[in-house]
Amino acid sequence: MSTVDESRLSAELESLADGTYVHTRWWRGPSSDLPRRVLELVSDIESGWTETIMPSDPGPSTAEGIAAALDPFDGRFAVDLMTRLATEDLVFPTMRHGHAQSRQAAQKVVCELGPEAEWFTNTGNPPYGTGWTPVTSYTFDSAIVGTASGIIVVLLQVGED
Repeated sequence: MSTVDESRLSAELESLADGTYVHTRWWRGPSSDLPRRVLELVSDIESGWTETIMPSDPGPSTAEGIAAALDPFDGRFAVDLMTRLATEDLVFPTMRHGHAQSRQAAQKVVCELGPEAEWFTNTGNPPYGTGWTPVTSYTFDSAIVGTASGIIVVLLQVGED
């Protein structure tokens, strides 16, 4: 088990977020807490943005629903998927962050968790994300979740058209 530099992890995740559409968070806890922690982040985001969520099918409202929406994927694609979700808008063909800076931050996050990390996403076909199973009530969302060494990290992008 490797030691995670929590201040570095916090700084890198924060650099990937924009606070409006791209959200990041990390927690200490067992991997079994992963769905509950993702649901906690989703609830926090949705409670602050209810006026922007278009009426659609609600996303999962339970940790079990979140767990069902997340599929494991090969960690070799974690940096690419995290970079894409931090930089490329899900809805409109625009860039949110600088690609090089986001890729460097994503590499540091993945490195902090180490090679033993387990990775999950609600997008199909990582790192390209050609489909998804919603984890929020937003029209569009994509998440990448990693866990290792008693740490859980989430990057979640939401969007409306």
